[in-house]
Amino acid sequence: MFRFEEIRGVLSVVIGMDVDKKLIGKRIKHRRELAGLSQEQLAEQLNLSTNHISSMECGKSLLTTKRLLVLCDVLGGTPDYYLIGEITQEADAITTLIKRLTPDEQKTLCRLLNAYLENSD
Repeated sequence: MFRFEEIRGVLSVVIGMDVDKKLIGKRIKHRRELAGLSQEQLAEQLNLSTNHISSMECGKSLLTTKRLLVLCDVLGGTPDYYLIGEITQEADAITTLIKRLTPDEQKTLCRLLNAYLENSD
């Protein structure tokens, strides 16, 4: 029998997917290094221990969903980037722009994009 309390961290987001913790760790390390942060600095911003950051980067542990969202704010990228893989620079730029919109503006943008896609078929 499936019980949600048995699911921890990002696994609750990707139920049914195979999660490659080592690849997630490599992505975290890559973005941390691009940001010029040490493991200690990232740990401080995420309110985690340096050992936990090291463990994640080695693929031994995962972030909780809450910490994953904070990680995205600190290092950039989206949860999809860390969980699934590369996001193009254009998609990353679009995500950054969309984050600047209010929730109502985001809904309007979604309607506009849907209308555009329906008319382009």
